[in-house]
Amino acid sequence: MTTEYPDLSLISTPISDFLALSGDTYPISDEALKKYSLSKAQVSFYEENGFLDGVQIVNEAQLNRLREELDKIMTDPLGLDRYYILHWPSSSYAMEE
Repeated sequence: MTTEYPDLSLISTPISDFLALSGDTYPISDEALKKYSLSKAQVSFYEENGFLDGVQIVNEAQLNRLREELDKIMTDPLGLDRYYILHWPSSSYAMEE
């Protein structure tokens, strides 16, 4: 049985309430974007070192949602059919120099 899924490339709005879990709504306001902006010190550090740590990307509610969704994907016997799983070759298949 094949399930039809919408072409997500044609949708330019959120398809779930994931953004709302952050307390924000779509379209996100300029005021709300300020909490995601990096400080000048953070930008300078990134430019000098090439990385930045300690930046919260998702909150606890969003993290819990991601965990729930991943658990559904990994435990749904039909769910994995929708994804390509890359199996890296083991070291025994390593290319010879």
